[in-house]
Amino acid sequence: MTTLKKTKNGYVVTRANDVAQNDPLLPNVVHHPSRVVFAVNDPNFVVPNVAQLSVDQLVNLFNTGLKSVNKKDAVFSESFTSSDNFSAFEHAGVQAKRLRELLEASKAELYVVNTAYDGKDLDNVLNVVNNDSGKLKVGNKGKLWTELEAEGLNKHAWKNEEKRVSAVKNLEDLVSKKAATLEPAPEEVISETEIDTKQA
Repeated sequence: MTTLKKTKNGYVVTRANDVAQNDPLLPNVVHHPSRVVFAVNDPNFVVPNVAQLSVDQLVNLFNTGLKSVNKKDAVFSESFTSSDNFSAFEHAGVQAKRLRELLEASKAELYVVNTAYDGKDLDNVLNVVNNDSGKLKVGNKGKLWTELEAEGLNKHAWKNEEKRVSAVKNLEDLVSKKAATLEPAPEEVISETEIDTKQA
């Protein structure tokens, strides 16, 4: 049995005495990240190359499972928050609450990046986010994110600003509709979680 306990500096993972010493998951402290990047693939560039998120916005994108954006539709992954990797939690809403708790405790900088940009552009975005986030300037603010700009980062230019604004509004509506269909999480979320290591 593995226990995950919340501490001031992160989460402590401990193992029961009956676990073999050569088990790969040994007691440790999991520190909070300084940055969290949420990736969405959008070849139509409704999603900017980089944008800043609030905790609410990141949890909303996570909870809805937004994965990619097509011309008039968005792709939400039904298994995004319920894959075997997250088998310790029974409900996607519980995972979202846990994510919110971790993000609020970490006070990390939160971003969304568009993975449809070519490798070089994506590397530039991630480099700025990781090393020069002070160079990022605030652009358009929306329901889903606040666009960021920096010198040297390619920005896909829409020829028609009215169409871009309409596409962003459409995506906001799609995410809102998806969020409205989600089953609420159970009221009780346990701070200490026990994971059966035989299933993991």
